[in-house]
Parts: sequence; C-alpha cells; structure tokens
Amino acid sequence: MGGFDWAKPASVYVAGVAVLWVLFVGVIAALYVALRLATGTAASGLTLAAFLAADGAIAAALGWWLLGRARRWAAERRAPREVICTLGVWSLGAIAVVTLLILTIGAATSDNPWPGSILTLAAARWPAMLIDYGFFWAVAVSVVPIPFLEAQYRPAGAVAPPPTSETPRRIAVRTGNRETFIAVGEVLAVTAAENYVELHLAERSLLHRATMAQMQDMLPAPLFLRVHRKSIVRVDAVTGVNRPRANAVELVLGNGRVVAVGRAYRSAVMNALKETVRHRS
Repeated sequence: MGGFDWAKPASVYVAGVAVLWVLFVGVIAALYVALRLATGTAASGLTLAAFLAADGAIAAALGWWLLGRARRWAAERRAPREVICTLGVWSLGAIAVVTLLILTIGAATSDNPWPGSILTLAAARWPAMLIDYGFFWAVAVSVVPIPFLEAQYRPAGAVAPPPTSETPRRIAVRTGNRETFIAVGEVLAVTAAENYVELHLAERSLLHRATMAQMQDMLPAPLFLRVHRKSIVRVDAVTGVNRPRANAVELVLGNGRVVAVGRAYRSAVMNALKETVRHRS
C-alpha cells in the first residue's frame, strides 16, 4: 500500500482488522484455558499453540489468495454486488468440498454401514460447517476491501492513471516468431481473451500477452477509458452510442465494432463522452 498513512481509508481499515484479529485470538485462548479449568484438566499450551498455528496458516494462505483476487477485481472495477456474489459461491463451494472430504474419510473408517455412518457424521458436522463458513467470510472481509479502499485515491472515472513521460508510444506484439510494433494511437479498443488481450485496430485485431490491468496502466488517460471489466476503448474512436434495451449501453467504434458498457462503468463512461463532446465543440 505504499506505507502506512492514517489519512487513507485502507490504512485505517488494515489497522482495525489487525486489532480485531488480535482480540479474537485472545478470546479463543481465554476460552480454551477456561474450558480446561472447568473440566479440571491442565491447560496445554502446546496444544493451544498448535491449534492457533494451524488456523493461522490456513487464514494466511486464504487471505493471501483472496487479496490477489481482490486486487484484480479492483483493477477491473468490479461492482460490489458481483464481488459479494462471487465470494458467496466460493464460500459454499469450499465448505461443500471440505465437508464431503471429511464425511468420506469418516465413513470409510467407520464400522457402520455407509449410509448410516454418513448421516451420523453429517448430523454431528453441521456446527463445524457453520464455523468454517464464518471463518471464510471473516478472512474475506478482512482482506478483500483493501484494494478497493486503495482505489479511492486513484483518479475517478474508471480511467487509468494520468500519462507520464514514461507512457509507451508503441506496443510490441509477438505473433509466432514475429514481433510487430503497434502505435498506441492505432488501438481502437482492447478486450480480454482468456490469458491474452485482443488489440482491435481499424482493419485487424491482434492477440497480445498481457492482462487488462496491465493494459489499463499502459494506455494513457484520458485518451483510453475502461468501459467494462473486459473492455477498454479509445474515447475518440467512439462514433455512437446504442441503447439496445433498458439500462443497457453499447459504444459503436469507428471500425463498426460494438463494445458493451458494464453497469458499474456506465455513469463514468457517459460523463467522459460528454466531456469529449464539450471539448470538441
């Protein structure tokens, strides 16, 4: 995040999350000791340390992975609802896989018949499923908002950072054994294509090994505008706007290509287009 700064929402959020996790670990340790005392058994510090270390390792791995995904979502300006829905599907899938694995192992090592043993284990497993589900969301809520809070300090309008003297004038595109240099001004639009991006020129399109986030950083603003998590367009290449249905917007480019505008980008895109019309007039 470029250093801790109390004026930045991301820094305050990280500090708050760190405090909550420290308090959570303290409460777990206290409950563990209290349970041992209540049952008349000696509290094993080694057992508690192993338990916390295992959960800490899982939380760190999950958090690191989710943070990487969140940075990509923030770069793509994903809508909050889309992020929450994605996390919801992932959380249910993860709990289902873990539970199925545990039930399968438990049933295989049980002396009871398979249907009966699975039902017995499932009935005993549901409280742990709720804990696992809450654990996933605790980690997700701790790390996923950070890149989005950091993005609040970037220029508004879903555009790339302002151009500098280091902004490239050409893009080197490798096709087979041949490397082609494309002037940035020739690019009308960029769209995502799995592990590549597709550079759309006036009369042809080329595949380029890069991410949408990398292209957004490379292409100078305000000449280029992010209009969808999978699309970037050159503003002065837009020759028209289509509204095929309610709450849907499409941009028509000079070469006839039509690019859909994402719902999360719609307001910023329309404002940017109005600005270009005002400047031209």
